[in-house]
Amino acid sequence: MGRPVPPRRRRALEVRRWRFPQVPRLAALPGFVPEAAAWQVFLEFLTGYIVEKALSVDNIFIFVVIFTFFHIPSEVQHRVLFWGSSARSSSGRCSSPSAPRSCRSTGSSGSSGAS
Repeated sequence: MGRPVPPRRRRALEVRRWRFPQVPRLAALPGFVPEAAAWQVFLEFLTGYIVEKALSVDNIFIFVVIFTFFHIPSEVQHRVLFWGSSARSSSGRCSSPSAPRSCRSTGSSGSSGAS
């Protein structure tokens, strides 16, 4: 048997081996072009980024409509947004109708149907 590999060197070898284990297998496939795959990933990222930006602009539009409908003065709009988002954040994940089973009540008075 050879000399034992120091932990630091062994870790570096493991990282190198597991970093992209699928690349050699994919490169062996006929018709696989890494540049095309990278381009596809870039287009998917860009599409997601554009969709998220559009949705954030949509949220701003909704805020304006709600503030206009309820006649909220511009001086207090920031406070309304702050306390509204704080109240929603503090209510936690268990307030959603699709809350995980661990959040639902299991007592006899609970009507969630969890068993």
